[in-house]
Amino acid sequence: MRNRRVLLALGLLLAVVGVLGGSLGYGLYYRSDSYRRKVERALTTFFGLPTDVGAVRPDTLRSRVLHDVQMWLPERRARIFHSPRAVWDASPNDSGGTVLHLYDAVLSIGSEEWESDDYMTVLRASLLHNFSDLNIKRVEFHNASITRPHRDFRIRADGVTGRVDFDDSGHGQAELVTYSLNGARVADPIRIRAKIDPSNEQNFLPEVVLDVPPLPLAALGLEQMLATPVTQGAFAGRISLRQQTGGDVIELDGVAREIRLEEMTSRLRGGPLSGLLDLTIHRAVIRADGLAHLRFSGELRDLNLDPLLNRYGLPAIGGKIHLEVHNGLLEGETIRSLSVAGHWREGRLAALLEMLLQRPSIDGRLDLRIASLIIKNNELSSGNIDIDATPPPGKPGTIDRSLLLDLLSKHMGFKVPDLLARMLPPSVEFVRARAKLLIDGQQLQILNVPGPELVPILTIRVSGRELPLVHSIDRVFDLAPLLDRARLEAQELKRTLRERHGSRPSP
Repeated sequence: MRNRRVLLALGLLLAVVGVLGGSLGYGLYYRSDSYRRKVERALTTFFGLPTDVGAVRPDTLRSRVLHDVQMWLPERRARIFHSPRAVWDASPNDSGGTVLHLYDAVLSIGSEEWESDDYMTVLRASLLHNFSDLNIKRVEFHNASITRPHRDFRIRADGVTGRVDFDDSGHGQAELVTYSLNGARVADPIRIRAKIDPSNEQNFLPEVVLDVPPLPLAALGLEQMLATPVTQGAFAGRISLRQQTGGDVIELDGVAREIRLEEMTSRLRGGPLSGLLDLTIHRAVIRADGLAHLRFSGELRDLNLDPLLNRYGLPAIGGKIHLEVHNGLLEGETIRSLSVAGHWREGRLAALLEMLLQRPSIDGRLDLRIASLIIKNNELSSGNIDIDATPPPGKPGTIDRSLLLDLLSKHMGFKVPDLLARMLPPSVEFVRARAKLLIDGQQLQILNVPGPELVPILTIRVSGRELPLVHSIDRVFDLAPLLDRARLEAQELKRTLRERHGSRPSP
């Protein structure tokens, strides 16, 4: 009996020693430098990029902890990924496979050291793999940072959490969330969704979608691209990126509010335009060769056109313009449709007439209300505009008699009767001009403004009495010369913008 108890005790001791020895051997093996190098080689081969692992430690029998994981561009020109701690967990879970946890990871996409094809190299290394080969069913991010430190357009998303789930065929679905972009915190989450198809080498990232809450434009990192600080405005909407043969396609919709034009147009020759813009983008499609499609509406407040007029050597008209834009549709460089309504107040009548007549004429204040102005296929289709011109505040407006008669005869098709013309003084006092402009294609009609009573088109003052000089104009005007000039100036402006865009360093 005593011998049997001794043998049982020895058996239990051997069993304990065996278990302890197996656990000790397991721990020593996974802590060994040879195993660390084996993991490094496996990851380098799998991703096709130099990969370092600082240390490997066992966590449980089914999980291991990798410390200080780093991934580099070819020839180790720049580090693109660093995770102080990653957990490889093959324990049973709801994913049905291995879960990879990444803690405090930093992924960098782009820098001064990157070459033109490095972007695709990194994307392919990150995504163009069948993760089911390693039985990876889920990758979870814990407090990650994604940066794009490029000189033209910088992005840094901090505190990124979420996961990428892979099905049995290796297709992945990413769901990520961040509350910080370029240092700006937002109350609502920025959601990032993506599909991954490692079986399709040409289209392995079919779609990436960002749902963006109201976000300051300053957080988008546009300063270098626009060569000016961006301090005002906000954007909210959805941005989609689809990978296609011939280049990626960006599609977006959303609302941008309180955009200061002087910040966005600082590069315009002649000086920036001032004003505030609210823009609703119903759908925009951007391809490799530029904007392909844009359907939009918007509101423009307190626009000052003088810098744009100065660019073409035209006199400053002054005043402020408020415009509402509806049914905007651009396809390439063609305006398929555009409807504008608005109000131009307190413009300088003298400057406008000087621009049209090429000589000084009459001082005064101009008020212009646009009921509608419609453009179709790059052509002015129709317009309905009311004009109200009055003398400058606090003083009379006068016009030379010969200039007035010449203006009415040559430019308005109105012949003043000889008797009345001889009665006019050398300097005629201007009281008011009111008219409705109706545009039909390239034809213009000048009509009386509708009202309870017939309002004269032009009223002057002679010997202290108001005299309606022009009651109506029975003539149709040809707008073709003016529209041709505007078309040439618009083409020159687009050519200048294309040249300037092409001169910027490519990303």
